[in-house]
Amino acid sequence: MQGLCVSTYVFGPYTCYIAPYIYFLKRTYPDCYPLIFVHKTVTREEEKALNLLAKEFSFDVVENTFGNREWKKPQWGKAARWLLWDKRFMDFQGVYIGDIDLFILPEKQSLLEAHLQHCERIGLPISNIVRRTTMFPVRKDPRSFIVTAQLRGLKEAARLFMQKELPRRRLTGLHFFIPARYEPFFSRHKDKYWDILLHKPHLLWHDRGFSNESFLYDFMEENGFANALPVVPLEGGDGDDDFFLLEDRLYYSHHGIHVGIFRSERLVRRFLNQCKTIFSVYYNHYLAMSQEPLYKSISQYFSPLLRSELDRMHVLMEKLQKEQS
Repeated sequence: MQGLCVSTYVFGPYTCYIAPYIYFLKRTYPDCYPLIFVHKTVTREEEKALNLLAKEFSFDVVENTFGNREWKKPQWGKAARWLLWDKRFMDFQGVYIGDIDLFILPEKQSLLEAHLQHCERIGLPISNIVRRTTMFPVRKDPRSFIVTAQLRGLKEAARLFMQKELPRRRLTGLHFFIPARYEPFFSRHKDKYWDILLHKPHLLWHDRGFSNESFLYDFMEENGFANALPVVPLEGGDGDDDFFLLEDRLYYSHHGIHVGIFRSERLVRRFLNQCKTIFSVYYNHYLAMSQEPLYKSISQYFSPLLRSELDRMHVLMEKLQKEQS
């Protein structure tokens, strides 16, 4: 039995993150196995970077995963990762599904150990939390009403449609499971949720008609897990900037740097607390690893989007360093 498999599903311009994601993951956890599914294909430049990595690391990038399906909304494509299953998962103690733009870096306790311990504490084959509950305005969309009536009955659809607001029910987009214990639950309901994702992704009880994190909540609720998961308390923070240590039942960590928050100045301002956490916990590890020859070799193939985000991160981190000196 192997230890950790890290997997996700990538589409659109986000393929630019695959090479650095694998690099930092393998430098942090040499024995883990990255298994990345790609909607279409990687670019020629990205392929060059992956070929360099393949000379030193073992991993698999599976292209053309649902390549004949066009994800008209990003949330639909993001939700596909919750329903992907590869038979190789069963060879591992744990599988971690995360965001491709979140580079995993060293922590005091390993990712696998922390999530296995969390599974034990909450008594479930999964490790996640329910985000802090906030309200959203119900969209009076006839299509969503019809789909909701098909899935939950006319009476429930009417009840939801008449509400002004509904609570967001979401897990985080960082999901861990123990394959041997999780697979029977996964297989029991996956066909139903594939049907929803492919044919009925317009839901009254989701903010803006569909949310991939709410979709994961629904899937876990169907399996009897959602109500047993720890819930982020209402007081303090906004639910996105919080990091919880492995104490009692509540545990949440990004395990690294979420490069995507440096996509714009607006996002940096929104996630400033997260940026400060990055600086204090992860940034020195990132700097050290990014000075190594292999990283410098693959970085020549980085896209303009990725380069701009890394440049924005460096500027902010230098500013935080000056403020603390």
